[in-house]
Amino acid sequence: MRHPRLILTIAGLVAVLCAVPIATAVGDDGEGEGAAAGGNVFAAAALGNAITYQGRLTTNDTPAQGPYDFRFILYDADFGGSQVPGTPTLEVSDHFVSAGLFTVSLDFGPGAFPGDARWLEIAVRLGTSTGAYTPLNPRQPITATPYAFFARNAGTATTATGIALPYAGTNSPAAAATNVFSVTNTNAAATGAALFGQSDSTAGSAAAIKGVISSTAPGGFSAGVAGVNNGTGGLGVGVSGTQAGSGYGVYGQTPSGTGVYGETTSGTGVYGISDSGAGVVGSSFSGTGGAFRGDVSVQLDGAIRVLGAKAPAFVHTVAGGDGCPAGTTLINNPLTNDNPDAILIVTPRAPLHPGAVGVYYDSNAIDDCAVPGEHWVITSLDGLPMVVGEKFNVLVLTQ
Repeated sequence: MRHPRLILTIAGLVAVLCAVPIATAVGDDGEGEGAAAGGNVFAAAALGNAITYQGRLTTNDTPAQGPYDFRFILYDADFGGSQVPGTPTLEVSDHFVSAGLFTVSLDFGPGAFPGDARWLEIAVRLGTSTGAYTPLNPRQPITATPYAFFARNAGTATTATGIALPYAGTNSPAAAATNVFSVTNTNAAATGAALFGQSDSTAGSAAAIKGVISSTAPGGFSAGVAGVNNGTGGLGVGVSGTQAGSGYGVYGQTPSGTGVYGETTSGTGVYGISDSGAGVVGSSFSGTGGAFRGDVSVQLDGAIRVLGAKAPAFVHTVAGGDGCPAGTTLINNPLTNDNPDAILIVTPRAPLHPGAVGVYYDSNAIDDCAVPGEHWVITSLDGLPMVVGEKFNVLVLTQ
């Protein structure tokens, strides 16, 4: 029996390509024959990478009937060009064509459709033949259903090509604990981040990653940026910050609250380390620069150094002329003046006072010294005179 001869009229193939990666996509040639071409839609358990191609095949202007072999190659140009790198050549053998209509599922892999134009080369031969394929010209352009592949890649993006930038989106999940955007790095040995942000800006207040609580009355312990480390060992860090220069690894600011707050049931609430600067710095224009509480509020391993115009530790030098009794010297310092509740620790400093010393508060009721106001006074407990030029270290603690 003579088989129908494939001629170039086959190149006039009429086809509908639906580039939606589901199990079966509805599509027809515009003549209402979708049912014959497998037009029913079936739900898929999970989205794959396959597309559904439906077409019409004729031979000698007569709709083809029977088994045919098909070969599909994905190209980056309508003629010439190259096969899209990494995509396979797909062959479908003995595929039954009914009344000229056929439907095939083609899987060119996850990287076949990054958003660039694609053309499909189709070649056929009779299913009973083992000879060469006959290419059908021209190549068929792939026109995706609007946003279908964008939505597919945006849901499970593995490269930046899956999301158009700049990108902004909103969502209101039904469950309050549902994350709107979630990324998981499943590599147990990974040292990279699940989510990485980088900014090349040199402007002030630039941020690679920024979190904002928009409500002006949020719930307790709401966080613009929250870090959680589920490790039970002693080396984990919930939130970590580094800075290559002389700035701040972690910086917190608030007009009236707490800039940086740390809490722990048994360890260290806030921990800072520096090779040459300060591990932790706290400052306040009108309140307390640093506040600590606990059975042991502050634990120190090293000396204490104080700086600044209001340094709580300073050197007092006996100058005379303060109108105080012999063997005494008046301390004139803003931290101690008119502050009877101050706690003073005083030690002699070279040149040393030869005897023991103590301190008392010279209130207006006592008024031992001629300087107006109330002051603390260092006094010799041995009755020895205070010599001009003698020095004392003074540390002031305020309750």
